[in-house]
Amino acid sequence: MTQEDINEVMANSLKRYQLESLVFDGGNIESAKRLICLLQAENAQLKAQLTWRPVSEKPKDGQIVFAMIPTGWVVAQYFNGGFYVDDGFTFGDSIGGVTHWLHIPPAPEVT
Repeated sequence: MTQEDINEVMANSLKRYQLESLVFDGGNIESAKRLICLLQAENAQLKAQLTWRPVSEKPKDGQIVFAMIPTGWVVAQYFNGGFYVDDGFTFGDSIGGVTHWLHIPPAPEVT
């Protein structure tokens, strides 16, 4: 990656975080430090969202999650202490053998 590429990435990132006033010219260390802190915080938040949790950490009642079972994962709804099949059309059968669950990430923005 060239210095020009790095400058472009930094400029795009600064724009994304509405920090255009912190112009990164390849030598503005304070701008880079601030941006790095923002990106680290965002990364930590995304990692927390995308971490499989053991069933001992229960989701909220009614929450739809990915549930890990011995044969793979399924979309499930957590309700009254159990995981149930939720394919978007029906709600029903109890799912046994769930070992972990994962928050479903937010849908992409439609433009």
